[in-house]
Amino acid sequence: MTPRAALLSPSIKSYYSIATVEKLTALGVEVPLVVVRRMVTPSRIRDELRRDGTRLLKKAFSKLVLREPATPGVPSIREELTEAALKEDHLLRTCRRLGIAIRLVSDLNDPEAVDAVARSGAQGVVFTGGGLIRQPLLRATPRGVLNCHMGILPRYRGMDVVEWAILEDRWDHVGLTVHLMDDGIDTGPILRKVRVDPTGLKNFTDLRKKLHAAMPSTVATAATEYLSGQLRAQPQQVKDGKQYFIMHPSLQRVSRAKLEASGPRSPP
Repeated sequence: MTPRAALLSPSIKSYYSIATVEKLTALGVEVPLVVVRRMVTPSRIRDELRRDGTRLLKKAFSKLVLREPATPGVPSIREELTEAALKEDHLLRTCRRLGIAIRLVSDLNDPEAVDAVARSGAQGVVFTGGGLIRQPLLRATPRGVLNCHMGILPRYRGMDVVEWAILEDRWDHVGLTVHLMDDGIDTGPILRKVRVDPTGLKNFTDLRKKLHAAMPSTVATAATEYLSGQLRAQPQQVKDGKQYFIMHPSLQRVSRAKLEASGPRSPP
């Protein structure tokens, strides 16, 4: 039986979403539907301001204007895209080329979005961003919603977990975890962990770019194996970790200095 997965996206311009759709189809997964959250709505601005505060403007500028600027020697998510997708640079056109239905919604939890996913015939859903997911959408398919968390679970849940791991000298806990989403924050059953070596990188922008570049292949491979019955979800031992929040600027400076000190020094 061919695995079938719907996909949730935060934006029609998301490189992560475009690359993940491409990886899924290349691995033989049928993607019957992509649901995309409209980029600017009052509720979205309110939700993201509540979560990110003043960092929202920097985040929006980075994602929508810079669009993964190149850094020599650091892999970029653009490298995960086929030549066709790079020319399209737009999820609508990618879906049209691949014959995938697409639905634009104001919120991924809207009843129309939940109904579309439930009717798509997908076994599961791959989440590539777009806000908190509520129970009706989590239960819309038999196998649930998969997410790729930029941190190693269960130790590092929540926000800024890349910086927190470096601050706490847990270099072995920098990486990605594919897990099933549930009502908690990064508490769902784990499917796969992939550790990424942060040494030699000069800043957190490049480290996050390296992690981001690995996300499409990581989540697509885990989804393929999970939906085809080759991979089983393992319950999280939540007691072995804790939820982290936005790091204070003073701690960010300490964490950044630790990362910089790990790499090769430039000659004076």
